[in-house]
Amino acid sequence: MLGIDGDTIEIPYIYYYGYVARLQKDNGDTMPLEVYKGDSGLVNVKIPNGLKGEIFVIYGRTLVQKVSFVISFFSTLFCIYVFCKKSYHLFDF
Repeated sequence: MLGIDGDTIEIPYIYYYGYVARLQKDNGDTMPLEVYKGDSGLVNVKIPNGLKGEIFVIYGRTLVQKVSFVISFFSTLFCIYVFCKKSYHLFDF
């Protein structure tokens, strides 16, 4: 879609909160681009006028997902510890 402020392109990814888009200019500089949910539920990226380069769209994990991963990791370690302690009587002090 062509607009006054620039172009909007639709990426064939289902939109989830956490997508990040960056434009890598020809000189190697990168700049963040606006990402939002389009009418069809897909990822839309707004590109300002006059910019050329490659667009990279990645799914950057949200803070909640990062915290959830850390909690899950330590919970798994704890379960392994409890299993080893009961099964093999390890860690008897």
